[in-house]
Amino acid sequence: MFALFIKTLGGLRPANQDAAEILSRYKVGDMVTAEVKKPRNLAHHRLYWELCRIVAANMPGDHSAEIVSDVIKIRAGHCAVVATVKGEVFSPKSISFATMDQHQFREFFDRALAVVVNDILPGVDSAALEAEVQSILEGKK
Repeated sequence: MFALFIKTLGGLRPANQDAAEILSRYKVGDMVTAEVKKPRNLAHHRLYWELCRIVAANMPGDHSAEIVSDVIKIRAGHCAVVATVKGEVFSPKSISFATMDQHQFREFFDRALAVVVNDILPGVDSAALEAEVQSILEGKK
């Protein structure tokens, strides 16, 4: 079962009625297990894809945001490496909401920015690039 909780000074409290109902099934003192993850931020996910679109538009050649994303994932080390007799093959891993929580995505996004400014568009400032992408998403440009 899945439920949302909010961190408080004293622990966790149900974030909605569904979570409260789930919690009501247990007595005070019952031991339960939980997988604790910070939910992904949709705006942050959109920021990443806008970054990929901007990078694609500013690279030589005709590349899609999806191709740029795969390149970024591989260069950032977010990939599986398969050894073959002809050498290593790199396969990008998923960044879906199901596979990464927000903390993991933030770490990936920071590595992705570093890949862009160091390997793909050298000379671009990472903070300025992130601000530019954010302003486009907010409709300011």
